[in-house]
Amino acid sequence: MERTRSGFDANADEGHVCAIELWISSGTASERASEHGCAHLIEHMLFKPWGADEPGPRPDLAHVIESLGGDVNAYTSHDETVFYATSPAAGWAQTVSAVLDAVFNREFDTREFEHERDVVLEEISQYQDDPWSRASQQLWTRMFSPHAYGRPVLGTATEVRAHKVAALRGYYRRHYRPANATLVVVGPMTTRAVRQLVAAWPGDDSAATSRARRRALSSAVTTTRAEATRDHARRMRTAGRRRLAAAERQVGVLREDISEPHVLVGWPTPALTDDDCVPLELAAVILGSGDASRLVSVVRREQGLATEIGASLSTSQRASALIVHAHAAIEGLDALRTAIEDQVRDLSAHGPTPEEFARAVAVLDSTALYRRETAQGRAHALGYFATGFGDPSAEAEFSAQLNQLRPEDVRRACARYLTAERACLVASLPRSGASSARAAALRRGWSKPSAPVRSRRRTTPRGFRPGQHPLQLDSGLRVIGRADDRVPLVAGWLVWPGGTAREPAQLAGIASLAANLLLRGTSGRSGNALARELDTLAAGVEPFCGRNSLGLQFECRAGDLPVVLRRVFECASSSTFPDPEVEDWRRATLTDLAAEADDLGQVAHREMLRLLYGAHPYHRDSRGRAATLTRITARDVRRYWDSSYGLGHAVLGLAGDFDPIAVPDLLERLTGAASNSAPTPPEIDPPVFPSRAKTRRLDKAREQAHVARGFPGLPLGDADTAALDVLTAVLGSQSGRLFAALREREGLVYHVGVHSAEALSGGHVVVSAATSQATLDRAIDRIDEELARVLDSTISPAELGRAQRWLIGQHHNALQRRSRVAANLAFSCLYDLGPSYYFDYARKVSGVDAKRVAAVAERVFRAKSATAIVRDAHHRRG
Repeated sequence: MERTRSGFDANADEGHVCAIELWISSGTASERASEHGCAHLIEHMLFKPWGADEPGPRPDLAHVIESLGGDVNAYTSHDETVFYATSPAAGWAQTVSAVLDAVFNREFDTREFEHERDVVLEEISQYQDDPWSRASQQLWTRMFSPHAYGRPVLGTATEVRAHKVAALRGYYRRHYRPANATLVVVGPMTTRAVRQLVAAWPGDDSAATSRARRRALSSAVTTTRAEATRDHARRMRTAGRRRLAAAERQVGVLREDISEPHVLVGWPTPALTDDDCVPLELAAVILGSGDASRLVSVVRREQGLATEIGASLSTSQRASALIVHAHAAIEGLDALRTAIEDQVRDLSAHGPTPEEFARAVAVLDSTALYRRETAQGRAHALGYFATGFGDPSAEAEFSAQLNQLRPEDVRRACARYLTAERACLVASLPRSGASSARAAALRRGWSKPSAPVRSRRRTTPRGFRPGQHPLQLDSGLRVIGRADDRVPLVAGWLVWPGGTAREPAQLAGIASLAANLLLRGTSGRSGNALARELDTLAAGVEPFCGRNSLGLQFECRAGDLPVVLRRVFECASSSTFPDPEVEDWRRATLTDLAAEADDLGQVAHREMLRLLYGAHPYHRDSRGRAATLTRITARDVRRYWDSSYGLGHAVLGLAGDFDPIAVPDLLERLTGAASNSAPTPPEIDPPVFPSRAKTRRLDKAREQAHVARGFPGLPLGDADTAALDVLTAVLGSQSGRLFAALREREGLVYHVGVHSAEALSGGHVVVSAATSQATLDRAIDRIDEELARVLDSTISPAELGRAQRWLIGQHHNALQRRSRVAANLAFSCLYDLGPSYYFDYARKVSGVDAKRVAAVAERVFRAKSATAIVRDAHHRRG
């Protein structure tokens, strides 16, 4: 890390894709009492056009970077504000310059501020409509208030509505200085080139920056950022411990209009620089990360007390928090609370088993390896360690500390910080299922720690042990792969034709159920034993189920590929689909489906699909519905799998660091001779789309209204797919027409977007938006006007070029992931699209012209639409 003459700490790392991050070391915690919400508001304002005194059109950040073929976004936290962008390698210098100009050459226009304030108010409304976000904020307030960490990052609606532009200017002048920033650049450029560019960057030449201030920034360089940050970390560590020592048990109970209870249990823990932070990271993995963790394997699966549960450590510069989150049935909340506290008590008293400890170390140690796969991952790591620890190379120290720890270090840290007396608990209850008296009783009961259950050491069960053209094996399995040894990782997708569209209508949901239970027990080992083994290897194996396919995807370290392949094919060929697992999955899925009623955007989208596709299976939720799920038995699942998913119809796509000679030999041994007993899946008839426009309005009393308007789209492999992608980018990208019209110019929405989905027999294009109740009708009108405009006139050359560069940039960014490459290989083979179908995408997009975009717009938007609107019917509209 080096301080440049412009005042920045500049970091560069050589790689293959360009990623840029600019970290401002100030966030919500840096706000004064009169500035609550200003840090996040400024993040929004910096995406507005800059250069008011410059001749010609004013550039804005998203427009400039998407024109280069990249993308850009930002986030605000309590400690920092981070701007992150990617671009093709050739555009790295323009991207860096655009980010610096947009962030530091800024004067705030009052009209633009008032407009963007309305957008942020919509964002706050969306946050308030999310029950999980409300419960989470309640927890943080109870853990840290009156400290700034207890405040919402967005500020409250009352605070934001009261702000004037002067408040933003004051915060901006204090904190948006090069000396308070760290720039990270990752890509195929040299470190010297980055330093020269940043050193030559002129900075803010406006009157707001005086020569005296320039001299002050220059003289401040005598204290290096690393020294300053380490000194800051020492002060924060001491302050954090004083603050944490005063923490007391607190309980909050909310009654809300939700379908499923949410439970959060949190403990304030020390700052990220504290020596106890890494042991607590391990504790969070042991407690609630992965199927082999204590909360998932015992509390969810064995005891059946939660439909979803997990744990994580949220780290910050002044204090952190270990948080357990869970969804559960209302009648089991007391037992759930007791079970969570019992698992934490046991870990504090006895520490982890050797197997648990080894698994947690492998999970954390592999995180750095997976980050190395993409330029974005490397850039974020450099920024995180540079700002949090004062040294971008501190990740190596983290790894060294991790590998020096012992199980006793985890036990000691848990005993110190995760005590029942310091826990903060929040329960969010359905108003319809919990009376005020029930809520009050829960609050009283939870104000005291639960009685300890007799602690016992957990033991490990006996037998636990820590190209382009497809090759067809004797089993009928087709294998296609691309070897790439730049990072020692391998990803794979094992895919079958089938999925939701080919399951019996009376058993809707059985395909998803079968896919998700492949990992929950085989003839050779239990689901828990399998989870422990894979977690110890830091390997990820996940099921998936789509409209026309299902299967297993996996990622692992290169050296672990043989054992991961053995387990994947063991699951594919000898899963037992145990009765208790079927019942557990059914119960969790029914709970999830009921809870989805609280996600109004999803409600609108699902209803739009039902209107558009009618009886065709493409309208279905892959998880099924209550009426069909309740009748599916374990015997049904076993019969369905055995009769439909033989290896002879499957395709395996591999990408990464593997031996292209040895792996096929291993696969031949694993899959054996011909196993193509399952019949060829039947063809799916194309959907019959509506002959007239359809609209459905659903009544929900919420702050925001949601609209989803769907149109018949294209089938997979259609020649117009690239042109449709250009059209949706022109309309729906961050610099697209809908975003500019509805959000940037009129502030009608916080979210608006367009996306397309293609499947074998047909597809759809959907325009979605979230807006206030008062502006719903106006927002719908403006969407219609923009769709009419794209039909009535061709897009401009500038719009076309910008959309093409953005799509191609996103394509190249995605191909950094071995998993994406493996998926592309597998699906192109499965659907007979040709080996270059996905990899030739850049050429296809480059060949699209304005006439082809106009033609596909006619094809899509002249068709009859299906619209679902979720609104408050009792809200008075102007």
